[in-house]
Amino acid sequence: MQDGSLLQRLKPKQGPVVAVKWFTGGPPHSEPSTKVCYLLSAGANGTVVIWCFNMTLALFEWVHMETVFDSAIECVTLDETHSVLAVATLGRIATYQLSKSNHLAMHLLQVHPPLSQSRLPSLPISAHFSDRGHTLMVAFLDSCEIVAWDITPWKQLWHQKIRFSSPSIWSLAYVIYFGVMGGTGTWFLTAGTCACRSGIPGFLDPCKTSGNDLTLPRD
Repeated sequence: MQDGSLLQRLKPKQGPVVAVKWFTGGPPHSEPSTKVCYLLSAGANGTVVIWCFNMTLALFEWVHMETVFDSAIECVTLDETHSVLAVATLGRIATYQLSKSNHLAMHLLQVHPPLSQSRLPSLPISAHFSDRGHTLMVAFLDSCEIVAWDITPWKQLWHQKIRFSSPSIWSLAYVIYFGVMGGTGTWFLTAGTCACRSGIPGFLDPCKTSGNDLTLPRD
């Protein structure tokens, strides 16, 4: 691997792969050498496949497959601190608890909206956890907005319209960057508010187009 040669070709059989994530597992506060490395892929057929790296063979081995949606997965994000995985498709978001102690498994926490209800009329294109993993932020393409939900209990915290096309969340933790067609804005999430700090000269100023400040209920 150090010389850049091909180590292994994985065939998840889930259509085009739309997202890939690395994460580790093992007992809390364990030594890095005892951690287990996992590879997750999300596919156009609505499935998530997870492999575990076998140190002895120096190869990835298939360990789990989960059918999350009956439509293509658009984006995934993972909060490794709490082992929570968020998976988004057209008009729907699902969160899972990853169990990595003995046998890796995915336990469904929430589907929004519930499968018995109609989908949201929006296409998610980017997602990130913030607020130490308590908040999930999702950017929607066609509605040009960012929506944030509290994970437990599940409830909407805020939503923000963006007066640009194609909003994307590029940040972790308390900073949101909107990578957009026609401008870029930066918002800083603090304990109580979200304040716009900067824009790109020559484009629309996000400070003037962001509307009300966003609020977070955390102390």
